[in-house]
Amino acid sequence: MDWSRTKTIFIIVFSILNVFLMSLYLDRYNESVGLQSTLDGTTTIEDRLGTESIEFPRLTNMPQEVAYVSGTVHMFTEDELESLENVAARSESEGILEAVLLEPVAVTEDTSLEEIIQEHAFRGNDYKIWSTDAEERTALLFQQVNERSVYHNSRANIVVTWNENNEVTSFTQTYLDDLEDYNEERSLISYMSAIEVLYNRALLLPQSTVTEVNLGYSTLAQLGETQVFSPTWSVKVELADGTMEEYFVNAIDSRILDIPIDAVESEETEE
Repeated sequence: MDWSRTKTIFIIVFSILNVFLMSLYLDRYNESVGLQSTLDGTTTIEDRLGTESIEFPRLTNMPQEVAYVSGTVHMFTEDELESLENVAARSESEGILEAVLLEPVAVTEDTSLEEIIQEHAFRGNDYKIWSTDAEERTALLFQQVNERSVYHNSRANIVVTWNENNEVTSFTQTYLDDLEDYNEERSLISYMSAIEVLYNRALLLPQSTVTEVNLGYSTLAQLGETQVFSPTWSVKVELADGTMEEYFVNAIDSRILDIPIDAVESEETEE
């Protein structure tokens, strides 16, 4: 018997069981909150948001069931590093590729930063831009699975830098192999339920705007080189003063997740 593999399977199963039990509790809690709202004369979250001038998107054709996802950390080989076009690459830390473009490539109207990464990074087509920082001249791209982002995971992203001439000069990259559905699909809370969870916790302030809602994945369990990810709603909010906030709500058990936005730096430091 492969005891290490068996132990990993048991840990994953118990992690999912804990999430299931938590979801039962939160279902009861959310039902009580909804009942109280009805008794107060407010029947829908849409009405309550409208009362406080909170704007939100109207989305259609959103998935109702999605499975957990699992994957393993990719270790870059010398052949992979040498195969990258116009790139001097190394991988001194396990699973982390550090690359410098031999000839910087300009971001233009015809050539986007995402297209440059698709051409020069390892399996670059598997990434999408999540955010950019014009002042620091950096951009963060997340690896995709099922056309959805793996949020703020230090093992599934690319951080790109460019110079004052708007030319991409370097990037660091990590990658997860064998990203695939784990176990059967699970029922999801709706994106409006995720917004309601934030509203009930007083995280949506009056006159704010929910600018974007996306379904992706966040880390549920990390077991050595193997990771399991849970479906998660990302909710971006613009406050009345223009400040941007980003929240994550587990799409199965309704928990608000504390995902460090600087996960790349913090996790690499721990190594």
